[in-house]
Amino acid sequence: MFYIVDYYGDYVFVFDSDDNSCEMVLRSNLKTSGVAYDFLLRKSIEPYKIKMIYSGSNSKAKGIIFDKQLVSYKLGVDSGRSDNDFIYVVTGLRVAETSCITNYRGTDKYVAVFYVISLNILYNFAFQWFRFNDQFEICGFMIPDCMIHYIMRLYRDKDSDKLFSAFDGLLTYRIARDRNIVSVYDIEWD
Repeated sequence: MFYIVDYYGDYVFVFDSDDNSCEMVLRSNLKTSGVAYDFLLRKSIEPYKIKMIYSGSNSKAKGIIFDKQLVSYKLGVDSGRSDNDFIYVVTGLRVAETSCITNYRGTDKYVAVFYVISLNILYNFAFQWFRFNDQFEICGFMIPDCMIHYIMRLYRDKDSDKLFSAFDGLLTYRIARDRNIVSVYDIEWD
C-alpha cells in the first residue's frame, strides 16, 4: 500500500509499506499516475535512535545530532565547449535540533535534511538553503523519518540507482536548472 507521509513544495513523500521504500514524487505525477494511496500521520524524528542505529556521524557542532556524508559523484555536462565538463557533487544527511536552524518555521523539535554540496552548480528550484548556528549553510530539503531509514538502507547496499530515483532525478539529471546533464559517473560511497 502507498501512503503520503509528508510534502515538500511541489513534491510529496510516498511511502510503500510493502518494501519500506520512500520516494519524492511530484504531486502532479502522483495524481496522473492513477495509483491508489492513503495518508499516514508523519512520525517525529528520533535523533538519538538514528545516531545509535546508523553509526559514523562525525558532527561535533552544537545542535547537530547526526551528520553523515553519503555519496559523491560527477555529472557530465554537455556545454558544447569540451568533452570533459563535469560537476562534482557530494550528498549527505544531517539530523539537527530546529533551534540551531536560523529562521526555521515549524513545530518540530528535530528535522532531517538531505543536503547537496557542489562548488560549481546552480541548484534546482526545489532545493532550500539551511543556515546552522549562524555559521554555515547547506542546500537541500527536509525529509521525513521513513525516508531517513530508506536512504540509510540504500547507503548500506551502495545502491545509487535507487537513491537517485528516490529523489525523482533532483540529484542527477534535474539538479541544475541551467545545465544539460548527460551522464553520472565516478560514484563513490563514503
